[in-house]
Amino acid sequence: MKTALFMLLPVLVTLLLLWLSLRLLLSSQWILGWLRGMAGMLMVVLTLGAGLMTYDMRTFAGTESSRPLAVISFSQSSVDKWVADIVSHTGQSYSAPISGDLWRISAEHIAWDIETFSGELARLENLDGRYLSLEQQRSYQSQLTDSNEYPFSVDSWPVVKKLGQLKKIESGVVSSDYLPMQDGAIYEVWLKQGVIEVSAVNEVARQALSSIE
Repeated sequence: MKTALFMLLPVLVTLLLLWLSLRLLLSSQWILGWLRGMAGMLMVVLTLGAGLMTYDMRTFAGTESSRPLAVISFSQSSVDKWVADIVSHTGQSYSAPISGDLWRISAEHIAWDIETFSGELARLENLDGRYLSLEQQRSYQSQLTDSNEYPFSVDSWPVVKKLGQLKKIESGVVSSDYLPMQDGAIYEVWLKQGVIEVSAVNEVARQALSSIE
């Protein structure tokens, strides 16, 4: 008899726990509370994501601004090796190593034209070099690694790019022509109507641009 009662005890405990679990799960108040809690957490996550993306959007520049998208200066470190000092429109400055004879700047670009509401935004995307020699260029490309990393916590470009699927909104990456690199040359980078324009700031840059005209 004692053995039967001992064996029955776990069954009774199991049935009690099952009853309590079902009572909690089937309670409409518990379900509504859980749904409200999950919805609240989801809203908090979406709000944080939207806030971080909004903060990152400050790195985009409007083309109506009187300031260039970037100012770039080049200094030669060795044969075919250069250091590009870049100052963006936000005032952020950084240096990037670059190899080759020519350089090109690319920018992420979005434009919209909705009734009377139109405009465009852009942000630097990449700076790359190119050799005039085909053999050198092939060797250089085989050594390239993905160095396009933003110092931002959240990159809003993937979301902005998808907006280009909507009507009257265009998004994509635009690039300048390849231009000659010259030690001490300083350039301004502008974006006008979806086209990147590079202008010389000093005489060294002007001579470099005139060499390809």
